[in-house]
Amino acid sequence: MEALAAVGAGDEEQSIVADSLLFADMRGITSHGVSKLPVYIKRVLAGSINPKAKPECVVSRGYVACIDGHNAFGQVAASVAMRHAIMLALSGGVGVVVVRNSNHFGAAGYFALMAASRNLIGVALSNANPTMAPWGGSRLLLGTNPIAIAVPTGDECPFVLDLACSTVSRGRIIEAARLGRPIPPGWALDKNGNPTTDPQEALRGQMAPLGGVKGSGLAEAVDILSGVLSGARFLSSVGPLYQDLDKPQGVGHFFAAVNVADI
Repeated sequence: MEALAAVGAGDEEQSIVADSLLFADMRGITSHGVSKLPVYIKRVLAGSINPKAKPECVVSRGYVACIDGHNAFGQVAASVAMRHAIMLALSGGVGVVVVRNSNHFGAAGYFALMAASRNLIGVALSNANPTMAPWGGSRLLLGTNPIAIAVPTGDECPFVLDLACSTVSRGRIIEAARLGRPIPPGWALDKNGNPTTDPQEALRGQMAPLGGVKGSGLAEAVDILSGVLSGARFLSSVGPLYQDLDKPQGVGHFFAAVNVADI
């Protein structure tokens, strides 16, 4: 939190980002944990993340809303949006909130579980910069585009599904490259479209979609719901996380909360 405070983040923003990163590490999702903090700090210093930004509800009709993240930390914009979806669901049974002008938001399951902790079904989706080609193609157009669904189960631990539309998240490959370890077959392709176990070649190439054409289709659907529906960037227009640090990513998110007590 001291690092976030040093670049101007307020107490609430520090708490949200730090809690999200620690959540990922504690669940073994180290690719989305504290290892992401350095690139967030670099983006703040370069001007593409505004640590003082206050996400704003710009559209609210019935039980649907749109949040403009104003280039806040992705976790901050996402938390505002899911809290709004939860409020709508508690008052009317369901809440759907999309976000534009956001950034990488870490582990999607963190936000789906916000709803489950209130005895609601939570859904969290996000698009991401293009690292994967549509099935049968070679041009990078799709992100890993995570999907998370959390369902309360009474006194037991909630059911949580949290996955990328690629075989693994790109963060796992970045982590393997940093540690100098090979990656398993089937995770990625090199720049010529050949399977590779070299993480450096994988980072220069493309991610393999989860389940082939099915993962490709899921990534497209997530991009429509997160990017097109919200008015955020989508497909190849979404900015990279680790390059062009001075340019906003323009990421879009989609959140839903469903009140199981009303069904």
